[in-house]
Amino acid sequence: MSGRRAPPAGAPARTLACALALLPLAGCASFGHKHPKAVCHEPQVSGDLRNFPPLRVPPGLDAPDTRNAVKVPPLPPTAHARSPVDPCLTDPPSFGNLALGTPADAVKSNVGRYGWLVNGGAALTMGSASDYLNSGWALSTGLAWHPKPASRWSYQFELGYANFNASSKLVNLGQQKLQYSINGGSGNVWALTTDAKYAVPVSSGTNFYTLFGVGGYHESVQLTETGIYGGYVCDPWGFCYPYATPGNVVVASKSRTMFGWNLGMGLEWPVRESSAWFVEVRYNHIAGHRSITYLPIQFGYRF
Repeated sequence: MSGRRAPPAGAPARTLACALALLPLAGCASFGHKHPKAVCHEPQVSGDLRNFPPLRVPPGLDAPDTRNAVKVPPLPPTAHARSPVDPCLTDPPSFGNLALGTPADAVKSNVGRYGWLVNGGAALTMGSASDYLNSGWALSTGLAWHPKPASRWSYQFELGYANFNASSKLVNLGQQKLQYSINGGSGNVWALTTDAKYAVPVSSGTNFYTLFGVGGYHESVQLTETGIYGGYVCDPWGFCYPYATPGNVVVASKSRTMFGWNLGMGLEWPVRESSAWFVEVRYNHIAGHRSITYLPIQFGYRF
């Protein structure tokens, strides 16, 4: 009979229990292992880029147009070459004044805290106002305020003036009711308004915007007739002489101040950081019976 002893009872069970106990430790080791950084697959920009001298064109040939050539900016003293394990670039590098912006930059390029605006153009009468007043012209000026540089919202405070000539229908009506030889007339509107503006970029150099505002409108209408008016004019030596000259006299007028609102839209083209050319159309509605409703189509400048 051999001298070897048989393994004690329960040894396989203890071995299996030890193996199961070591499994969590192996899992912890695998979770604690640090993976290498992801390698950037973008094209690497080498550090030996430089500006080459301009091309020499042989006599008799035209030189190429180099106005749009990209100039490589010099590297700062602290710059160093990127290694293959560095993370990818999230933004493109800057190439000086080369325009690499997004369409949203079109709105930001016309952002300033405060600015002035002036505009002018035609004014078309609308609705029942077109029966009594012909289309005329309009001018306005005001102050623009951008409360937040990154916001598309801004506000405008404007003083506007619009002038219209009386139509033949209004002249005939005045002749019938007043029994005067009325042969002319006019209507005008002074407006003091506050507008909210919302701009949306449509390209790298153009913004589309909408306007909505309220304010006070002072409107007046006059009917006139032509007459001969006399007076005296005096020379430097003290002699005075009578004279007569034709002119217009107001035979009937009406004016009032009412509340109103306006709604408009337009396009603008920024030219510098806080200035832009723009063209807009704006519908103006004045409260009240037989008020003047008009539509200015204007071209202007913000600065």
